[in-house]
Amino acid sequence: TASTGAFTMLSASTVNINAGAIDSTTIGAITPSTGKFTVVQVGAGGYLDNNGVKVVGTQQAHIADASTSPAGTYSYSDSEVVSELDALAAKLNSILRVLEAHGLLAAS
Repeated sequence: TASTGAFTMLSASTVNINAGAIDSTTIGAITPSTGKFTVVQVGAGGYLDNNGVKVVGTQQAHIADASTSPAGTYSYSDSEVVSELDALAAKLNSILRVLEAHGLLAAS
């Protein structure tokens, strides 16, 4: 049976609260309450969202550093320049895919 009243101590194996507030936090509200936390842990495969849009998800795999050429004077053929630019574009696209998968950028 349901009971109402003020309790100084309540001990139960289950509690069902469908409305009201606890310490000024609304229970069962449609709009989320504001909270300030020092640590937020999200379960495996979980993510944080902003208005239903994923903004931070699972950490993505490392992207290998781009290679660099030593300082000096070099002469490159057109095909070598095109090849290096293609490699640079591929590296940038890899970075964009990781940022999109992590939720920091919208997917293209």
